[in-house]
Amino acid sequence: MPLLTELSEADKQRILEERAALLAAVPPITKSEAERSVMCFELGTAGYAVESIRVLEVSTLVNCISIPCTPPHIAGLVNQRGRLLTVIDLRAIMGLPITDTPDPQLMILAIDAQNVVGVRVDSLSGVRTISEGDLTMASELLQEVSSEVVLGIFQADKQSAALTILLDLTRLLTEPSWIVDDLVR
Repeated sequence: MPLLTELSEADKQRILEERAALLAAVPPITKSEAERSVMCFELGTAGYAVESIRVLEVSTLVNCISIPCTPPHIAGLVNQRGRLLTVIDLRAIMGLPITDTPDPQLMILAIDAQNVVGVRVDSLSGVRTISEGDLTMASELLQEVSSEVVLGIFQADKQSAALTILLDLTRLLTEPSWIVDDLVR
């Protein structure tokens, strides 16, 4: 290969133009698998996630007012900027013991266009992007969670062997057994 000083001006110009063309070329976007963004959180020692498009806001849960005579999965009500929200405790829904967690977190979630709820979780892990190929269904691992409310299981942290369960929020929170009948009898 000749040294740069040995090349003619025309060869130098051609090489520079080739390099510029390679650098300016837009690489093709190849998205072989669909990706989704998820909000990861913990309940006890287990990891869970919901699609982050449903998460409107996260904050520390403060001033949650318990409501007498409600099922265990209703943690209470919270005033969020003038809007009264029902707070659901996912521990009860997941069959986990209900405990007082220091600094519980509140995720404001949109079930659909009209229904917004608060969900009490122990801690938030953050947002992750996962591909559909990362999701697997392993029903033998899901003894305590109904498979109808699980979209899949994935490994949130590649350095850890811990698995995270991706929940179908709409199915989970509209399950008839969790809806409180508001008729007075």
